Amino acid sequence: MSDEIEDRRLVSESIFGAKNKKGLVRLSDQSPDGTQTTWSMLMSPDRARSVANQLLEAAESAEMDEIVMRWLQGEFKLTEMQAAQVLDHFRKIRDTMSLERGL
Repeated sequence: MSDEIEDRRLVSESIFGAKNKKGLVRLSDQSPDGTQTTWSMLMSPDRARSVANQLLEAAESAEMDEIVMRWLQGEFKLTEMQAAQVLDHFRKIRDTMSLERGL
């Protein structure tokens, strides 16, 4: 991953919506010094919780993908392309299982 991506700051903050008179969450992408915002979005607290859960699930999946790739390449001496094909198959199984469980 490039340093440019890692140097960006993902900022979340609670705000009070003047128009709708409700609590909201603002999520934005900022430069490391906080002077530039690339994008910003507002969402309800319920939506913010849903996004947070999706991020946690994606983080867990990313770590598992790395473990599977290392295992396939290390234990079975697969090439990166071969390991990626097996990983893709595992992902499809994971997606099917998630759909079956209604996730």
